[in-house]
Amino acid sequence: MSAPTSTPADELNACLKASYLWRHVEKMTLTTNMRVHLWGDENAQYFAEQLLRLGDGKFPIDPDNDLISFPSNFCNVVASLDE
Repeated sequence: MSAPTSTPADELNACLKASYLWRHVEKMTLTTNMRVHLWGDENAQYFAEQLLRLGDGKFPIDPDNDLISFPSNFCNVVASLDE
């Protein structure tokens, strides 16, 4: 019988959940990108909103290949890193 493999993150997660402090933990999420908010850049704001949608699993997924469909204006395609 082989021992199950775990990552350091798995071990930390197990330690935290076993801690007496775990019942005091509250999950919080950040929803406002303050850099975008303070600078007022509309393109950066749109990109930040799309990243939040991506993180929340709200992008459509193609059932045939399990790929995410990004909007055409999600990012700019460039030919080189210099662009």
